Amino acid sequence: MIEGWSITPTCEHGIAIRNTRAHLVIRNVTVTSDPQWGTAYECAAMDLTAASNVTVVRFRVPQGVDGIEIENSTSIRISEANVTDFTTYPSFLPHGVYVSGSTGVEIEDSRLPNVVSYRSSQVRVLGNNITGHVLITESDRVDAEDNVIGGPAGQYYATLQLFYSTNATIRGNALLRGGFDIEGYRLEDFVSHTLGSDNLVHGKPVRFLMNLSNTTLDATGLGQVLVLNCRDVSVSNAAIEDVEYGLDVAFSRNVTIRDSRIVNTGLVGLFVVRSRELTLFNSTLSGSRYALYLQYVDGALVYRNDFVGNVFDVAGDFSGLQLDYGYPVGGNYWDSYHGVDRCRGSDQNDCAGADGIGDAVHNVTFVGWTLGVDHYPLMSPVHPPQSSETGPPADWTPASLAVIVVACGLVAGLGFLWLRRRKQGRRPGG
Repeated sequence: MIEGWSITPTCEHGIAIRNTRAHLVIRNVTVTSDPQWGTAYECAAMDLTAASNVTVVRFRVPQGVDGIEIENSTSIRISEANVTDFTTYPSFLPHGVYVSGSTGVEIEDSRLPNVVSYRSSQVRVLGNNITGHVLITESDRVDAEDNVIGGPAGQYYATLQLFYSTNATIRGNALLRGGFDIEGYRLEDFVSHTLGSDNLVHGKPVRFLMNLSNTTLDATGLGQVLVLNCRDVSVSNAAIEDVEYGLDVAFSRNVTIRDSRIVNTGLVGLFVVRSRELTLFNSTLSGSRYALYLQYVDGALVYRNDFVGNVFDVAGDFSGLQLDYGYPVGGNYWDSYHGVDRCRGSDQNDCAGADGIGDAVHNVTFVGWTLGVDHYPLMSPVHPPQSSETGPPADWTPASLAVIVVACGLVAGLGFLWLRRRKQGRRPGG
């Protein structure tokens, strides 16, 4: 038993337990770093490597770089830990509890900046107050239940992320910011999970549509919607904002998104991956880095929507993208379109009067590449702007947007190098 200690390391771990199966209890211990500790990347308050049968109760880390690192260990239980946010080191991504290559780990009733499970199994994250995020990546049978997850103030990063993982159980979590993000290459990365209807984003329910067909969802009052392995599904009246990914569609076919409003998302408004036959109409996508991101999508019909205040309106890897419904229904309203309306008709060559459709086509581009053509761009928004809808300020120019994109790329690159060093992954471009 290690009990009642106050430890101040310099450039090493506060407590290091390695290569032992001995039963151990660490209780009522405080690890406080000195001012020089912040320069030591690999230091943690506690390091458990190849250890088993360790119980940690009321472990405090009032300042430092990393909290508890658990690697290649089994049968570890942590409760009532309190690891402070490391705001004095804003360039770091500190861990509250980082679990790697381990099995049988339980983390409960603690206050932590974040929890990471990487290539681990049978990890339980129960009843914690997590001020940052929960990241579950390349893991199996991870339970995250009844946690309050805050997320960084003023930012929309997803605060509960399932990356390339299987058989997770996600129930009763309250996400105050950021929302959910599920990613993977295989179908089981999306549909092997148990995703409860009692999860909340911004105090609103989250709806996971999984393995359904011939379903209609009125998304009024929902905080987020994810459509996973569905067929012939229609989602309407969604009003989603202040999350990293507004509405996700994965491994689905013939999905219709209509009459919805997806605004102020940190990265993507509508993200569609490995799906076919998407229809998006009569909706507003505003204030995103990517309003519509299509990844390995075959066939998408997009018309009568407003694309306003986005850095990029459309991006991704896809085929069969159609950005208008022909004449006279027309295409979409793009705030990046600067054409005029003096003529009418399917060829826009009858100049006896205007018809609300631009006389010239609108090429939708991404960093210089033309991704699609709206042959009948609308001159006025389908939906008038609402006071709560915000995006980049009106006086931003394309040049200033380009500066922001370059800056985002530099930050993402630096973040990628740091995350590789810390063995923690994020979506490319995220």
